[in-house]
Amino acid sequence: MTAHWQNERARCTILGKRVPREQSKGLGCLVSNVANEVLHYAEKPETFVSDIINCGVYVFSPAVFDLLAETYANIQRYPAR
Repeated sequence: MTAHWQNERARCTILGKRVPREQSKGLGCLVSNVANEVLHYAEKPETFVSDIINCGVYVFSPAVFDLLAETYANIQRYPAR
């Protein structure tokens, strides 16, 4: 998984597993394109979305944490009313 993440130079890699359609209901589901890029994520959908479930394993580039810190700082600076 980390080798794929490094080869693709991705910001984030999510481990997904293909399961029988009936097992995917009530689990986090990923929709991807032919390049395995995530197009959509549905957390516990009520209807069928995909047969690829999220296994809860993630690999992030350091840039993701920089973006999170920047977003947090902006929220602190400009709180919602």
